[in-house]
Amino acid sequence: MKFTNGYWMIRDGVDALYAREAYELAADATTESLNVLAPTSVVRGRYDTLNLPTFNVDITTPAEGVIRVCAEHWQGATEYPGFPLNADEPGNRDYVTVQANGNGDGEVGVNGADVTLTTGGLTVKVVKGAPWNLTFIGEDGKVLTESAGKSLGRFKLGAESNVTAQPVSEFGVTMDGSARDESDVFIAIQLHLSVGEDVYGLGERFGAYVKNGQSVDIWNEDGGTASEQGYKDIPFYMTSNGYGVLVNNRGHVSFEIGSENTEATINSFIDGMAERDIPLAAFHYDCYWMREFHWCDFEWDKRFFGDIESTLKRLHEDKGYLVRKPNGEVWQTDFW
Repeated sequence: MKFTNGYWMIRDGVDALYAREAYELAADATTESLNVLAPTSVVRGRYDTLNLPTFNVDITTPAEGVIRVCAEHWQGATEYPGFPLNADEPGNRDYVTVQANGNGDGEVGVNGADVTLTTGGLTVKVVKGAPWNLTFIGEDGKVLTESAGKSLGRFKLGAESNVTAQPVSEFGVTMDGSARDESDVFIAIQLHLSVGEDVYGLGERFGAYVKNGQSVDIWNEDGGTASEQGYKDIPFYMTSNGYGVLVNNRGHVSFEIGSENTEATINSFIDGMAERDIPLAAFHYDCYWMREFHWCDFEWDKRFFGDIESTLKRLHEDKGYLVRKPNGEVWQTDFW
């Protein structure tokens, strides 16, 4: 189920709202929980808070080393249960620590204030201000993954949208593939993958063991063992960074598992073509070989392409050219 058109545009007929900042933070040691109010636009003054949709994000810990995140746009609608899970009762658990640093109280708060919840060796941290941020930190202090920027969204499908919602939540498969009234609104979250991080799991699958680069729909079907469908799908994955993620929803869940654009990844693509005797005359890097917002510097981003000179020499691709207009001027656009 894909709401975007390519990487940065939204498909026709899809209304998208994204969490833009962590505006109001609350840390409650009694309930051992965090709460974040995340508006869908950056708030510059009180006038910005009128007619502004928001996300309410509750963060709790049901067990040691486990963090639960529940993001809601509207509360009060019908709730459909997830999987029954064993959970400890909150209150005075010796493995839980809740902290607040600075004033995160909305309009009178100070950007940079933060709240943290630690359960065993796992910590979640939210910093007040823009952009939206939700960071998960391991026992060694290293970031495991994060939700940052335009990574928490609500998507509503219009009648003219070209997004298939089939199969639809817990209500079954519709004959025409369109969403029923109960399922025309979806919540999505994007979590960061580190360079070289591999993703495994999602139940019984018949494709590649490493799930990077795949789109996986969690919906049990009798489609055979040579298809993208599975008989025993599970909305849980683990990564080579040592953490796992469960989407606690018994309905239709879609996973889009990304791939990074780095020197090592590029080399693996090109070497893979050679290993398979596939002719390759040109390889297009796209704009992300440059640093963000430096699209006209034409300098390699050393953070991801540390030894690009050797790579280009090896590939015999050390020349390039600009696209020019018929009058000789450099062709430019603000679209990128």
